[in-house]
Amino acid sequence: MTTRPLFAFCMLATLLAAGCTGQRPPPGISGEPSRDITIFVDNLDFNDARIYISTGGGRTRLGNVSGKTRERFTREWRLPTIGFEVDLLGGGLYRTQELAVTAGEAFDLLIQAGFVRLIPRGR
Repeated sequence: MTTRPLFAFCMLATLLAAGCTGQRPPPGISGEPSRDITIFVDNLDFNDARIYISTGGGRTRLGNVSGKTRERFTREWRLPTIGFEVDLLGGGLYRTQELAVTAGEAFDLLIQAGFVRLIPRGR
């Protein structure tokens, strides 16, 4: 009879000790909110396109989108604004206006068929 209460006490003590220990979040999850943004690019043109993120005075290559395809890009972002540049490998270059951005936001970038060269190269 005395073993049953002792066993119950040991089980209860083990559960309490496990509950009092600090728990770590699973790998890849932290207490800080994600700063990622998602960019969906629909290339309706036949030409492949290079996509860049413009940041005030510079630009960073986001990736390539083949003609007549859709791609999804995810990047960490900490700045308050973002702009995009599309460079069609067959000839056109286009820059968007700067847009306000917050963490977790998603953008849709649509490249129309028959894209026209808007900004001369070298400027």
